[in-house]
Amino acid sequence: MRKFKIEVDGEEFIVSVEELDAEENSSTAASPAVQNTAPARKTAPAAKKKTAVKPKKKSSSGGSNVIEAPMPGNIFKVLVAEGDEIEVGQTVMVLEAMKMENDVTASSAGTVKEILVKKGDSVEADQVLLKLE
Repeated sequence: MRKFKIEVDGEEFIVSVEELDAEENSSTAASPAVQNTAPARKTAPAAKKKTAVKPKKKSSSGGSNVIEAPMPGNIFKVLVAEGDEIEVGQTVMVLEAMKMENDVTASSAGTVKEILVKKGDSVEADQVLLKLE
């Protein structure tokens, strides 16, 4: 009998699993008897983590830099406006992905030329979020 700790939706469970040999496994395969010998232990749900993600920087035909979504998600906050001067490393947006808030930061200094998304928008990975001059 081996014990395992399994986490499901932020809750931890301790389960015991018995490995059957091939002969026992075939004779009991139809048996629905599954036994959890250890009581379940609940833990507090994981806290929301906030992580910084590096935006991609590309040069478009107009020579301006663009900041793209690093992963699919929803725009949680837009922290800049068109015409704002931004610095390298400044957080320009917060993207919610997989129940985590991810800072999208500027990879170069410049002026925000155009914001292509707004709060609540769903975005795909590599979608252009804003353009810099």
